[in-house]
Amino acid sequence: MGYAHAHAAADYDKRPVELNVNGNFISMDVHPTMDTNRLFIPIRLLASLGIQYSWSPSSKVVTLQNKNGEYLKITVGSKVAYKGSQQIQMDQGAKNQDGRVLVPIR
Repeated sequence: MGYAHAHAAADYDKRPVELNVNGNFISMDVHPTMDTNRLFIPIRLLASLGIQYSWSPSSKVVTLQNKNGEYLKITVGSKVAYKGSQQIQMDQGAKNQDGRVLVPIR
């Protein structure tokens, strides 16, 4: 999947993370967080980048789909994601925080 260039800048102990995509700051209802040197962003943020998402509360699976029809499935708490049928190992699993799903990015 292709993603826009993203840059996170912050002094993590003193202020929330701000996300700048292609020169524009993205407003969020839940701020990204740092956990074990990994940045977690709210899944809803990706909709502002043109990526569609769906959430299944019963299976805790988030499905992301770009405009080309490629999709990524991420299960909250699992370090394994799927790009189409290809398994991808992640350093950290997605997490649920304050009723929002946050996914790790690099």
